[in-house]
Amino acid sequence: MKKFLLLSAMLLGGLALAEVVNLPPGYVAGYDFNGYQVRKALPPGWACPEASSTSLQVTDACYRANGRTLFDINCQTLCSVPVSR
Repeated sequence: MKKFLLLSAMLLGGLALAEVVNLPPGYVAGYDFNGYQVRKALPPGWACPEASSTSLQVTDACYRANGRTLFDINCQTLCSVPVSR
């Protein structure tokens, strides 16, 4: 399995994070309430039948943080920016 590279830098005096992520094909990376995660992606053309309450909470927190939501193979939500409850 290919290794992935994650470089994070915090800007001085600000809360902005800059990340460069090189993931293997078929993987997504993002944040949930447990921090940064790398997981298998939901395959193209697949849909999630029902969202769990935790996944909906991550979606709501992601929306409030102006992030983008991503879904893993288990239909769990990840956010493009850090989120908290």
